[in-house]
Amino acid sequence: MNIKVYSMHLCSSPLVKAIAAITINGKFAVNSIKVVQLDERLIVQMPSIENKQGIHHDLIHPVNEETRKQLEEVILTEYKNKTSGGKQNEQL
Repeated sequence: MNIKVYSMHLCSSPLVKAIAAITINGKFAVNSIKVVQLDERLIVQMPSIENKQGIHHDLIHPVNEETRKQLEEVILTEYKNKTSGGKQNEQL
């Protein structure tokens, strides 16, 4: 599977560090993927919607651990590359 980050918007929030958009195999786009600071580590949070009871449900998500790891690796690597330059609030 070919995953590419085509947009990474850095955020100034202490919790949400960035919002990413990716393409999968150049045929499918996923927007509003969050890079979130959770305790001492960064996690990738898929796009979600909140229901009337305040519970969040993923709109899209990987169906196996291998795919989740691949998505996380690509997105977090791009985030680390983007933040190592020290530029905030830019589009790729």
